[in-house]
Amino acid sequence: MKDSIVHDKQLPENLTDYEELKRNDALQYDCCCSCGFIFTTMNVHTREGWLETQISGMCEECWDDMCEEMEPNPEDLRADYHDDFLD
Repeated sequence: MKDSIVHDKQLPENLTDYEELKRNDALQYDCCCSCGFIFTTMNVHTREGWLETQISGMCEECWDDMCEEMEPNPEDLRADYHDDFLD
């Protein structure tokens, strides 16, 4: 378990930590604020993902999808760079 530097709470690093926090009624989020599914090993796969459940309230699947949407397309970047030199 990891102490949060922002909240006066502990953050789970795995399913066991998460379940312990749940038993102690110490969770800020018990399901994903994006998809609505409860956090399980089906939608949270890594230590960072378990931490994120209580930081953003999102499961790892939704978090990864959101981040992927934010990543620029390398082809678009090349086109923009090329167009800058043609003008």
